[in-house]
Amino acid sequence: MPVNRRSRLMLQALAGALLFLMPTFLVAALAGEVEPNNTPATANPLPQHGARQIDGAIEPAGDVDYFRLDGLSISFGFVAILDTSESTASQQGVLTAYAADGTTVLQSDAGSWVDGSVIAWQSQVNGAEPYYVRVGEVDDDQPITPYRLRYYSVIIMPQPEVEPNDAPAAANTSSATNAGTIGAAGDTDCYAFWGTAGNSYSVILNADPENDGGDTDFALALYAPDGTLLRQADTGGAGHNELIDSVGLAATGPYTYCVSASGGTAGPSASYVSGLLGGSGNYYPPAPISAVWTNPRADRPARVSDLLSFTLAVTNATSLPMPGTVGLYARPNPDCMSLVSAPAATSASSSEVTWDTTGLAPYEAFSASFTVRAISTCSGWLRYGAILNYSGVGLGTALHYTIDAGATYLPLVRR
Repeated sequence: MPVNRRSRLMLQALAGALLFLMPTFLVAALAGEVEPNNTPATANPLPQHGARQIDGAIEPAGDVDYFRLDGLSISFGFVAILDTSESTASQQGVLTAYAADGTTVLQSDAGSWVDGSVIAWQSQVNGAEPYYVRVGEVDDDQPITPYRLRYYSVIIMPQPEVEPNDAPAAANTSSATNAGTIGAAGDTDCYAFWGTAGNSYSVILNADPENDGGDTDFALALYAPDGTLLRQADTGGAGHNELIDSVGLAATGPYTYCVSASGGTAGPSASYVSGLLGGSGNYYPPAPISAVWTNPRADRPARVSDLLSFTLAVTNATSLPMPGTVGLYARPNPDCMSLVSAPAATSASSSEVTWDTTGLAPYEAFSASFTVRAISTCSGWLRYGAILNYSGVGLGTALHYTIDAGATYLPLVRR
């Protein structure tokens, strides 16, 4: 999936925030649901970014609770996980996702997880329009007291599987989300990701991404770097989602999850979208970025008319190959910097320079250099970062600068 200009701009807009979304599993709590919220018109709002946890109750019997997400773009979506395991009444909850009209069902689930239900990788197909999540009891005849709804706003850009990937040793590198098909009975699709000791990850599968009534009974399995089976899930049944929830990892290294079918139809119609959650949403591979000012004066001033040269880099910090386009970008301030040179740049303007390469081998770094001339006094941030197309993520930070007519310091301060 090449990076189009819209996707690049979206990922760059998120870059400063996404750099700091490490794959821990921290979920911020919101206040509980606020009644009345029994209709789309009275739905409680959900945040547009990150991960949140909401406590509520279906009480009395027949109650329903609606939550609203204001849309962002078609590359965004959400995962919603309903946990009813603490309920002292019914534990048979049902989650339903609706389009902007509040009636068109996008996805519905009941009991696909051992502790509840899950809406898996639901894309916001209409961009900026709102979407709704409804919590109810499966037969609307008993209360659920209490329930917990975990909600994750995520980027959904599924990358297609590449065969053969039938065993952990042949696994595809995992994106945040992957699209695949169990093409024949006995087929297995495996995806490898870099897990960090002490962090937790979840594996989630959407069993019917086309919403056309698929009947494949999918199963998930999660393996440690040494091949040990850590967790498996085969709860949902034919046509239903699957979830391996919040597995804490004991060691850092390449983990693998595999998708298979335990029943139902295999073949071209047995399609799925699977993916990983970590931190405040999507899983992102470790890919540190850096910038170095390569020609400072001895006292490190920056003066009007100086040439300032920088080298940027992004590194694949794992033993797994990183597929897809890997890009670097820098945004000099045209009010006080004039671009002089940017060797091998993919594009260059007065306000942005980009460089692209295809894929990174394990532990490989991609670097690029550019030079600007200080043309005016100013103070601000030189923004730079990387775009990992395969993972659908932008990483960004900035260097603070000050330029004036005299000897002026240009510290390399990371924000």
